[in-house]
Amino acid sequence: MQSFFVTFGMKYSNTPHPASKRIDHLSLVMIMANTLEEARATAVHHLAGYWSRILTRAEAVAYHASDPRTGVVALACGESIVYDADAPHIMSMLNTAFSTEAHTTERVA
Repeated sequence: MQSFFVTFGMKYSNTPHPASKRIDHLSLVMIMANTLEEARATAVHHLAGYWSRILTRAEAVAYHASDPRTGVVALACGESIVYDADAPHIMSMLNTAFSTEAHTTERVA
């Protein structure tokens, strides 16, 4: 499985997201999927049409490096989704690893 990351538009800086109040314009939702098409189907299932783009892990690392305020607020795989409020320790570990990877990539580039 690969990790893909869903981004959200500036609209959600002031407007509550229909899927979760945890999602805003700085949020990323991590999706575990075998292909981009599978990731897109998972995004549609959990977020309907209320998202902007799907990034590969490399693209998401660069995206986070450009604005460290961004962070993963949920993890989705198939029919399941877990938000950070429901599993704060898991999301904290995930964001720490993601942030470390982004800063390491930034220094190397």
